[in-house]
Amino acid sequence: MIAEARRLWTEGPRLRFIQKDMRRLRAAGEFDAVINMYTSFGYFSARENVAVLRRLTRALRPGGLIVIDHRDPGHDARLPQRLWYPAGPHRYVLEDRRFDRRTNVTRSDWLIVPAGPRGAIRKTTRFQEYSLPQWRRMFREVGLRFVKAYSGYDGRTYRAISKRRLIVVGARRQ
Repeated sequence: MIAEARRLWTEGPRLRFIQKDMRRLRAAGEFDAVINMYTSFGYFSARENVAVLRRLTRALRPGGLIVIDHRDPGHDARLPQRLWYPAGPHRYVLEDRRFDRRTNVTRSDWLIVPAGPRGAIRKTTRFQEYSLPQWRRMFREVGLRFVKAYSGYDGRTYRAISKRRLIVVGARRQ
C-alpha cells in the first residue's frame, strides 16, 4: 500500500508515508492524521491495544485526526461460522470464524485455496473487536475527542449492526 501511495502522490515536507510496527511508533506531534484501515487494530492484548492507541494519539498534532476502520461486533455476532468466498480472481477462502459474544474476540481459521497446482495455505487470525461505546471510552482514556462514526466507506453515519464496518474518527485534544 505504501508503494501504491508513493506511485500516486509525491512525498514532501507535508506528505510522508511510513510503515512501522504500531507498538513501537515513537512519533510525537508530527502528523495531521493517522489512518488505520481494514481491521489493522486489535491484534494484541487489551493493555497493548490501549498502549497502541495512546502511541497513535501522541503521534498527532493537537487537533489532528485519527481514523480507525474496524469491524462492527454487532454485525459479526450474526455472521455464519463457516464462510466460503472468492479472494481475487484465482483463489477461494474457506473461513471458520468463531466470534465470542462475551469478549468480542474473533478467531478465524482460513484455508486459502489457489487455482492451479499449488497447495492450500492455512492461516489463523485473532483480533479484538470494539463496540461504539468501547471506542468512545478508549478515545477518552488516551486523550482523543470522539468526532464521528460511520458504517462504511460511503460516509453514512454509523447505525449499530447496519453494516460490517465500524469506522471511528477522533481528534487529539488541544
